[in-house]
Amino acid sequence: MLNKGCFNNMLKIKPDYYDKFKCLKGKCPSSCCEKWQVVIDKDTLDYYNSLQSDFGKRLRGEIVFSDGDSCFKIHSDRCAFLNCENLCDIHCNLGQNHMAKTCVKYPDFTVGNHTVTVCGQSISCPYVAEKIICNRDKVVFLKEGNKENDKYENHFCDIWFSLINIAQSSSSSIEEKIQSLFEEGLTLQKSFSDEFCIEGVFFPEDSKGLSHWCDTLSCLEYLTDEWKNLVEKLCVFAAQGEENIIKEKERFAEYINDREYEYSNILVYFLYRYFMEYLGEGDVILPLRFAVYSTRVIYSMGVMIYSEKSKFTTDDQIKLCYLFGKEIEHSQSNLDSIFDDLSLGMI
Repeated sequence: MLNKGCFNNMLKIKPDYYDKFKCLKGKCPSSCCEKWQVVIDKDTLDYYNSLQSDFGKRLRGEIVFSDGDSCFKIHSDRCAFLNCENLCDIHCNLGQNHMAKTCVKYPDFTVGNHTVTVCGQSISCPYVAEKIICNRDKVVFLKEGNKENDKYENHFCDIWFSLINIAQSSSSSIEEKIQSLFEEGLTLQKSFSDEFCIEGVFFPEDSKGLSHWCDTLSCLEYLTDEWKNLVEKLCVFAAQGEENIIKEKERFAEYINDREYEYSNILVYFLYRYFMEYLGEGDVILPLRFAVYSTRVIYSMGVMIYSEKSKFTTDDQIKLCYLFGKEIEHSQSNLDSIFDDLSLGMI
């Protein structure tokens, strides 16, 4: 939670769990050194090329030039330097300072401009996903810095945290929060658009259901077979008909009642992660709808798993979240496809 009206200065914003990150290393259930091809920055590449040791020769032999970038080779879906103990041989031999910047920075992200910087960590990391999901308290967003920004940004940031505060409220179900978010979001967008002459913001009705959400998901690229199977099963579940889906959602809602905070936490994460990406456009609605879509997809997968297994654990929830993050957040083409469908009112 962060009070409105505190955006009079240059800000660096971060969630209260940001500085507590600890890599799970070899114990990680879904290593960031698997599946992804890591791009090597120029400074690190120059250092690798300067090494005359046997390890330097090994480094250069495991680098490939792909789509204009130098990347580590992948063997059986694993980075060439991920050893049998799931540890990084580069880290073990050269230390963190000589790892690729991509590896050092993950799972951190930053969004912003010269007046506001938003810092966070991606839910694609199992450690981060666990911290987000298991938090029973409201997230506190910490602010640092002391430099003036402007009225436009102040107003946009006030809207941002008004919506986050609604998502963190404890008095309603996740769907009730979503409806409150849409109502407040539309009101705030209209006021913001009028004050700053914002045009071209799309105000669709919230009328699309699971089958529409699945249509979008099934057209995306897949990183893992596990996620592909989940999406395919969700499409089958959606095809069972609205009556059955409503019944299963009611059963799940009763089962998950004392864990509703998990979905509030997911919703808050996506609102925090993507809202400031649309500062320049002045678009409140699109990042809000993406946060809702992402939360609803994860919720629907929970309903599906519970329908099949008659249980859905917190560990299941954490896994769904980091899989979603890996498949969606780290694929620009997948993100673009979802945002395009949202912009067209298809989901």
